[in-house]
Amino acid sequence: VQTCALPIFQRSKVYPQQILMAANHVVPEMPVQIKRALNKAADLAMDNVPDFGGLKVGVIVDVSGSMGSGLTTGSPLSQASALAAGMVYKNKDATLIAVDTSVHHPSYDPDGSVIGIAKVLSQYRGGGTDLGAGLRYFHGKPVDV
Repeated sequence: VQTCALPIFQRSKVYPQQILMAANHVVPEMPVQIKRALNKAADLAMDNVPDFGGLKVGVIVDVSGSMGSGLTTGSPLSQASALAAGMVYKNKDATLIAVDTSVHHPSYDPDGSVIGIAKVLSQYRGGGTDLGAGLRYFHGKPVDV
């Protein structure tokens, strides 16, 4: 994906999770140029993700067992991971938590690729679901959105 592709991405409204679906099919023997192109495409797609202009953003991702497994194409977890990765990539000061029956604090590189952040999130596979744990975590914290 070259710089001239940027207007195409802006007009197409492609979101990072759509690029992640393609990245899920990358096999180890695939040429490194294709892997790099997918990372670049995901980064270009960031122009279509909302920027909350300095507001403090809190992102809660449901990583419970019912969300499916890892980066399986089309699983709710892969979709949620990609969308959350896009939000924290675009809003650098965002706080990201993963929730199943408790709150997890994923360790990721905020300056890394969207695909890399999504892969970190997709490694969580909890049992039950308690999104209230995420809401309780942010209660009283300085979060605007």
